[in-house]
Amino acid sequence: GRSYMSNQPVVDEVMYRIPATIQLALTSLLIAICVSIPLGFFSGMRKNGAVDHVSRLFSFLGASIPTFVLGYLLIFFFSVKLDLLPVEGVGTWAHLILPSITLAVPLIATYTRLLRSSVSEALQEPFVQYARMRGLKEQSIMFKHVFRIAISPMLTGLGVNLGKLLTGTIIVEAVFSWPGFGRFFIEAIFNRDLPVIQFYVLMSACIFILSSLMVDLIQLIIDPRISRKEGRQQ
Repeated sequence: GRSYMSNQPVVDEVMYRIPATIQLALTSLLIAICVSIPLGFFSGMRKNGAVDHVSRLFSFLGASIPTFVLGYLLIFFFSVKLDLLPVEGVGTWAHLILPSITLAVPLIATYTRLLRSSVSEALQEPFVQYARMRGLKEQSIMFKHVFRIAISPMLTGLGVNLGKLLTGTIIVEAVFSWPGFGRFFIEAIFNRDLPVIQFYVLMSACIFILSSLMVDLIQLIIDPRISRKEGRQQ
């Protein structure tokens, strides 16, 4: 239908704003992956080491601080005090840094804990002991065998969080005045713009279904044990 406020087709309104949300979501997801994979992997390899203590502390803080509080703290230090980055708006890569980090920190905390736990469990599996008995190099065991198995829970989290990022950047977009779809949705709620709200709900459901399906297919490729289990069950 058409938006009650602008009298424009809802699809056109969304298509105008969704690129900014996609840019923000993918950037924050890329930051989270690049930080959490090495941090969680090395934490699981050397439990109770220096890297492990740092990762657990960071995970605790990242999971505890609310997103809007973290956003305002980053604005206060990097924009107000140090005057290094812009407070709001879009236009350059500098405008993308603070909102992306704000979204990425909770994801880093979650993925680091997931990967750390998965690596620790995978190291106790019989196939690791067998690979060592065969004389395979430790580096080969870790990256070709352990990492493939341990990354599976993290991929599940990525699928869920991709949908959340594309549809749930509302708070961050409001804090940083980011002209994305989440901010448009908040305005639609306040204005009781029913067609926009209906479109948001429908689009959110579709994104969650597609992202979950994509992750399931990727897991079948990465972890062959899943397809074997399904074959035995049938």
